[in-house]
Amino acid sequence: KPFAHDAAHGFHERREVQGLLLVGRVVALLFLFGLRRADLAQDLPELLVELFFLLGEMLQFEAGIKSDWLQGALSTQFSAYQIEHYNIRYQPDATNEPDVWAVRGKERSRGLEFTVSGRVAAGWYVRGGAGITHAEVVENLANRALEGKDLRDVARRTGNLFVRYAPSGPWYGELGVTHAGPRWANDANTSRMAGYSRWDALVGWRAAPWTVTAAVSNLFDKEYWRPGTSGLPGTPRSLLVSVNYQF
Repeated sequence: KPFAHDAAHGFHERREVQGLLLVGRVVALLFLFGLRRADLAQDLPELLVELFFLLGEMLQFEAGIKSDWLQGALSTQFSAYQIEHYNIRYQPDATNEPDVWAVRGKERSRGLEFTVSGRVAAGWYVRGGAGITHAEVVENLANRALEGKDLRDVARRTGNLFVRYAPSGPWYGELGVTHAGPRWANDANTSRMAGYSRWDALVGWRAAPWTVTAAVSNLFDKEYWRPGTSGLPGTPRSLLVSVNYQF
């Protein structure tokens, strides 16, 4: 999504949950928040105004629940959103009338997101999330045949989960997976790019003032197409070693 969450608004409620978790009792702090956001081309330099003219305008609605668990050590958030991209401009006849522009129509994305981050046990940490998105063309005056089609290069299912073990000693490590479902490669929805799951790993050593890390991206050398790049291949397996000295 193109926008970060604003500060949450709403009410606070403390709730005790019994049962499935081994800790027996979890104290959760819940609050609801709502967001309405419009991005309009106002009071911007001329160059940015022209850019907004070409790209159109966006309107976002979002609502969700954020919870703090295990005495604040673990945080989860669930949200539902809708993003509308409207007033999109195009040139009906770019060859003969290059200065004539018209409104093409509107695109809309709706989805659900879940995120989690924090400490689940002594030395164990998790971070990740999962999302379901439906992005479609609502109106396209330039090509009516595309109305109702999914937006290209947008996967309906995405997610990632990383688990880190960082005890009190100098060594720590992390293992995680990133997943993206299949997505359309063209506007007409006739060519599809396969989904993928990519694993990454990291091991580190710290002894103040030194920190040394070795990170492997794409641990199993998975071949895939990067999202949001219109068909560029994903990065093959790579190793990055870094040494930091703090003074």
